[in-house]
Amino acid sequence: MNEIKSTDSKTIRTTLSNEPVTFKGDSFVRNMIIENATAELYVYYPKILPIQSIEINVTLKNGDTIIASDTKEIGGSGLNEILGPNSPTVFYFEKFKENQIWYDEDIVLEISASNKPALSLKPLINYNSINYPSSLVLKYQETDNVKIGEVKDKPVYASGSAEYFINVTSRYREDKINITVEEQESVGNWTIYYYPKSVNIGENGSAAIHLFVNSTAKDDSAYNRDKIDLLINATGKTGFSSKSTNVSVSFEAVEYNIEIITPDGLKIKHGSEGTYQFIVRNRNKGFIADNYIIEVTSEHNLSLSYNTYIGTKSKPLDVYNKEDDEPAEAILNVTVFVPWYTDVSSDVLTFNISSQHSLNYLNEYYNETNVTTKIVTPNILESVYKLFDSAAQKIGLSGWYAGWTLIGTILVLLLIIVIFLVLLKRRKFVELICLERIKEIKPDEKAEYEITIKNPCKNVLTYELKTMINSSVEGFDVSLDTTQAIIESKQSTKIKLIVKPTDYVKKDDWIEVKVIAKALNKKKPGKISTVTTIKDSETKLHISSVFHWPRVFKKDDRVETSFKLVNKGDVSARNINVILYVNDEEKNKVEDITIPRGGYADISIPWIAVKGKNEVYIVVK
Repeated sequence: MNEIKSTDSKTIRTTLSNEPVTFKGDSFVRNMIIENATAELYVYYPKILPIQSIEINVTLKNGDTIIASDTKEIGGSGLNEILGPNSPTVFYFEKFKENQIWYDEDIVLEISASNKPALSLKPLINYNSINYPSSLVLKYQETDNVKIGEVKDKPVYASGSAEYFINVTSRYREDKINITVEEQESVGNWTIYYYPKSVNIGENGSAAIHLFVNSTAKDDSAYNRDKIDLLINATGKTGFSSKSTNVSVSFEAVEYNIEIITPDGLKIKHGSEGTYQFIVRNRNKGFIADNYIIEVTSEHNLSLSYNTYIGTKSKPLDVYNKEDDEPAEAILNVTVFVPWYTDVSSDVLTFNISSQHSLNYLNEYYNETNVTTKIVTPNILESVYKLFDSAAQKIGLSGWYAGWTLIGTILVLLLIIVIFLVLLKRRKFVELICLERIKEIKPDEKAEYEITIKNPCKNVLTYELKTMINSSVEGFDVSLDTTQAIIESKQSTKIKLIVKPTDYVKKDDWIEVKVIAKALNKKKPGKISTVTTIKDSETKLHISSVFHWPRVFKKDDRVETSFKLVNKGDVSARNINVILYVNDEEKNKVEDITIPRGGYADISIPWIAVKGKNEVYIVVK
């Protein structure tokens, strides 16, 4: 018995009783959901009495599981149905206990008879022939046990790739779900690649499928023409799912890119200009030639000159390909004008470039870069000139010579003032004259300098006279024979400067003495210097009156040696060091002694006695 009508002319008849007659059909390759089922059975029941009837019970099962059942009461066959019924008895299965048919269980139809009268003949079922095509008709649909997630249509650029991540889920454990991607219809050239080809999924689990749909177009003629329709199938034992998608070559999928090769920064002097060369390359994906809109701005609003467009409608910039003999690229010159006398030391240029093609498809793409200009600002002379030039314009001078005219005028005035100041500075209120300004004397002599003071002015002047010693010298007495002088106009007078060595004068000592004469109520004094040096000087030191106390001592006693150190020379002795030795061993010393000429120093030096003989030596350095 099958839903496919039999072409056999031989009828098979099977007797029905309380024990069901079982008919088995093939199992499904995967689970299915039954929507409805109908059994058309040619049941033959020859009756003896007109009122006799029986019940025919039909049960639909999936393996051992009852899906649905139906019962019909039929009467006996008429006189014209001696061999069998003229029409089938139809059983409808509408209320299903379980509507999912499992792939690993057979479809079973069980037929039995009940309530058969005692004096009736046995009912029969006729099947397997053209005259009696008993059948079971099932209407079913796919389960939702296996599902493919959402799959959207995708645009790609020419030679681009649409990438899908497809999620497949399963309600039950599936050891192998086969994945297929079928091309339904296509225009243009495409390749399809996906992995894996099959997946195993646990209960309520999922797996991902990676699908690539690649356009192999060679130029931009593929846009709005090339497309492909795909059917994605997931087939398992417990279910089946299918999703469709479309991939088309579209301008909306173009990936825009602009390469800018930025030049190095320039150093531009104020009042001049410099030109940058920016190299622009079309890096669009999808064979899209493009035109570009250029905008360059200056941080400090310097004047700029450049073309605002690259490419034209008839001749856009082609995609850059370094393999070409002459790769397509555009060079854009940007000239920067730096004004005169600016105080701006650097300026940042911002180079912005926008794709015209992207704007046409509401997918604006732009790129930008920066370059810094170092500006050589005015030096001091240029700044000064600018100051004079501005001042000249304010007082009514004009033209390129205005600044120089004002500078020349001021320089002349300055020259006059300088000459006046020099003359004023060189004016003298006193003149000092000394014919012998350097003298060499012995320590017991004195040096006398005769100095002439002259009044060069037209008026009688009173002068204050004083001396000034430049170095800190202690060995000389310095004096003037007068401290004030009144001198008539154009007249002179003489004064004496006396330099006399003291007892503290040193050997080879010297002194510089300045004589200063300042006219009263005048600022500028007159000065003259003299130098006095010492000659034929000698320091003679002599030790006398040596005395030791105690005179008798023993080891470790404290002994004090006293003596006189006399300077018999004609100059003072300075920085004298006296060292006491006992048995050639230094015991004590006295340092930095000064003795004037003819003077002496009483010196006492303590020391500790040693065992045995103590030989004492005194050394003066």
